[in-house]
Amino acid sequence: MIVRLADERDIPFLVSVVSKMISELVCPEYINEDESVLEEAVGNFLTHEIIETVVAEENGELIGFFTALYSPYQWNPSRMCAEEQGVWVKEGAPLLTMRRLWRFVERRMKERGVSVIFAKTRAGGPESIKRIYNRFGMAPFQTYYTGEVR
Repeated sequence: MIVRLADERDIPFLVSVVSKMISELVCPEYINEDESVLEEAVGNFLTHEIIETVVAEENGELIGFFTALYSPYQWNPSRMCAEEQGVWVKEGAPLLTMRRLWRFVERRMKERGVSVIFAKTRAGGPESIKRIYNRFGMAPFQTYYTGEVR
């Protein structure tokens, strides 16, 4: 398995996965599902220096990704934080896929001086992600609510 930073050749894969994730959201009506808009959004993930997407590849097939946004922590700007923006592992992928993605991202976070990470789960998302985050030493902190500003 190869774990690496994503690049432009990964855009079609990331768009297809993100599109599927959007279709499973509880309230996706305000998210533009147009493929060209998603391609632009994913392209932004690959060009902004504060966002990184890491992919896991096996036998030439992409089987997972993890996207993180880096910024100063709002309540203590002297500390850098990372916020998970999306994570996905293909059903049936090797069991160590998420762990390998996490180790790569963790190394990148340390290189950036990150001292705290926030990760979330989608409403209706798999329960397994909660167990995985717990194994990585994370604990529930808050609940996000999402809605459209009217």
